This record gives sequence, C-alpha cells and structure tokens, in this order.
Amino acid sequence: MKKIISFGLKNIGILLLILSITSLCSALIAQYFFNLAPCVLCKYQRIPYVILILLASLFIIFRHRIFILLSAFTLLIGAYIAGFHAGVEQKWWKGTDGCSSNIPDANASIEELRAAILNAPTAKCTEIPWEMFGISMAGYNFIISLVIGLSLIYAFFKINKKSS
Repeated sequence: MKKIISFGLKNIGILLLILSITSLCSALIAQYFFNLAPCVLCKYQRIPYVILILLASLFIIFRHRIFILLSAFTLLIGAYIAGFHAGVEQKWWKGTDGCSSNIPDANASIEELRAAILNAPTAKCTEIPWEMFGISMAGYNFIISLVIGLSLIYAFFKINKKSS
C-alpha cells in the first residue's frame, strides 16, 4: 500500500495536469469539431479545470501537499457545478438566469427585442446535446470530479507529512 501511495504522490501532479488538459480539450473538441454549443453552465464547468492546471503545476514544482487539498476542493466545487447542471438538464430544478432567454414583455421596443435576441444564450441548459448510457457530459463530469476529489482528500490525509 505504501508503494501505491508513494507512486501516487510522485505522479499525482502529472495525473491531475493530464486530467485537466484532457477535460478542457474534450470540451473544446465537442464545441468546435462536433458543433455542440456550450450553455452557460457548461462554460462554468470549465473553470475548475483551469484552476486545477495551476494547482497541479504548483504541486509539480513545490511538492507541497496543500496543493493536493486545494485540488480536491476545486474538483468538489466542479462536481457541485456539474451536479447542478445535470439536475437542470433533468429538470429537477431551475437553472441560473443565464440558462434561459430573457424575453421582454409585450410592451418592449424593437431595440429591446433585438438586444434580447442577440444576447440570448447559444444553448439552453435544459437540453442535453450528447449522452452515453443515459448520462450527459455534465453527469460524467460530476462523477469524475466527485470520485477524484474525494480520492484526493483521502490521499491528503494518508500521505505522511514528511513525504510532502
């Protein structure tokens, strides 16, 4: 067991960096090569991975275990965003204001209607553009972020303080 933890400690930064870059590249490939327009919540889900690139890089450079804990919290925040998005997709709850179009009332001017149309989100948060085995991209992001985030918390407490 010590060898597994030792191996993980040496390579955890690299694995987190690979996870982050792969996740962001997958989202961008889906967007630009498969024309799956992201909604507001899809874009929010990318933010934790950008932060994770920074934290993983800092861990690789400094080898301090606090970056493992910060990475775990970043992934758990990402899991929350992804879980919220999956719930919006399933219509379990309402999404953010940015998820729906703000249609002006019947007394709106032509300029207000034009502005509402031009500023409308390109994709609705309630629509699932892609799924596999009944799970959307937000659902997979939730599962992956939650499992890895909890695993990092476990690793943080199992790693000997002297080995950081």
